[in-house]
Amino acid sequence: MKKRTIVKSTILISLFTIFIKLLGLIKQTLMASFCGASLSTDAFYISTGVIGQIIMILFSSLSVTLLTMYNEEKAKSGDEKANKFINTVLNVLLPVSLICAFIFYFASPLVAKFLAPSYSPSELKILTDYIKIVSIAFVPWCYYLTLNVVLESNKIFLPGRFQGFFQNIFLIVVILFFFNSLGAVSLVYAFLFSGVAEAVLITIIARKEIKLTFKNNFDKEKLKKLLILSVPLIIGNATSEINDIIDKQIATGIGVGTTSLLTYSGTLNEIITGVVLSSISIVLFSHFSTWVSENKIDLLKNNLVKYITVIIFFILPVMVIFITNGDNIISLIYGHGSLSTGDLEKIYVMLIGYVLGFIFQATRNIFAKALYALQDTKTPMYNGIICVVINATLSIWLSKYFGVIGITISTSIAMVIGTIILYIALKKKIPGFSFYKEKNEYFKLLFASTITLIILFVCKQYVVANNFINLFVSAFICIICYILILILLHSKNISYIFSLLKSKLYKTKNKNI
Repeated sequence: MKKRTIVKSTILISLFTIFIKLLGLIKQTLMASFCGASLSTDAFYISTGVIGQIIMILFSSLSVTLLTMYNEEKAKSGDEKANKFINTVLNVLLPVSLICAFIFYFASPLVAKFLAPSYSPSELKILTDYIKIVSIAFVPWCYYLTLNVVLESNKIFLPGRFQGFFQNIFLIVVILFFFNSLGAVSLVYAFLFSGVAEAVLITIIARKEIKLTFKNNFDKEKLKKLLILSVPLIIGNATSEINDIIDKQIATGIGVGTTSLLTYSGTLNEIITGVVLSSISIVLFSHFSTWVSENKIDLLKNNLVKYITVIIFFILPVMVIFITNGDNIISLIYGHGSLSTGDLEKIYVMLIGYVLGFIFQATRNIFAKALYALQDTKTPMYNGIICVVINATLSIWLSKYFGVIGITISTSIAMVIGTIILYIALKKKIPGFSFYKEKNEYFKLLFASTITLIILFVCKQYVVANNFINLFVSAFICIICYILILILLHSKNISYIFSLLKSKLYKTKNKNI
């Protein structure tokens, strides 16, 4: 029953996440067409990106630990005491978020100078003003990330994903109707109000699960435990987000507009990793923490191997499409406005650097979630520190010789090394955990994707049409070749997916009868 719940929840969230990512593509297409790559768009991406990352470092990290503790409290003491604990945490974190907002608001000139050291005084003034506006987002984001723990514990996952929906919708509206008259500052306000909208939505839905109170019933011991467990997680996540901050900082020194181009490329990267990480990892982490609290470690071990194998099965053909037809994808999305042909080529080259790390980005995140469920927050923290050192060192070095693609390749290399280290750590934590038994399956997946890659490169020389037709034909050939090869190789993933579809069809047929 739990496996069906995982699959159903994952499919539902994946579909909604894909919808959000499609909205994100529309938003980025409009950004590229109406706004281009300029100082103001650079300042928008730096301010919203960095402040958003800092918020996630602090409060998303706390919510991960909070979910585990909340599940524990529910199992031991019931819903009433667990909800009392959430109210206690809210009463502490909301004032903290307000303090953070004040700090970043008044320290915005120093923050701007740190983020863009190569900017002139007039350029820094624009970035400073944007940071002041975005700093207010600390409060609504803290509120909804904390309260969303109650929903995720009850396996209600969709409301927490609406932040991306609101952000994309608000930005699309602003770009179409307000950008020409108000400029890039309107984009910053759209980003801020999307967090407010998400906080309102979470409040309405969570009222069915929890009664919000603002009494000072602080449980110092639980709060202390939350803080102790969260500090390594915060540091670990901070190192991950610092990677992106460093990348943007290096990009500002390469030239005006480079940060925007890097962000446009990163958006395509997030379409894949975002769909995987935002759906599968969220659902799995909730179940991971439940299994650990019930001492069902074997269930955790088996599902961890199974679902990562399924992730690799789906990501490999996507990597093939991005490598062979990334230029067509970028032209379709960004080739309609202010960006030049040279800009589009730069985005494609940067994208290839990200594509090389697709699998490792997804796998490393799920490994970390498994360790969090086991209440080991220190290992991901050390892992994150290692990754940020590797990324920063390689980014500075490789960007000197290869430009911006050196930044994206460095990110992928750091992900590869980080994934290997976390895998070793999990083998020590979970007895018998190993991917060795699946080695034949991985060989089949790799073989099928390699042959498909070669076929697509050959076909691309003969299929000459517009970008959409080229992409459509390539995607069709990719899927057919990939699946046929795996069928001939008797892949477990093909058998698993066919059996899942068969059971769903059989279930639907019985309902109709």
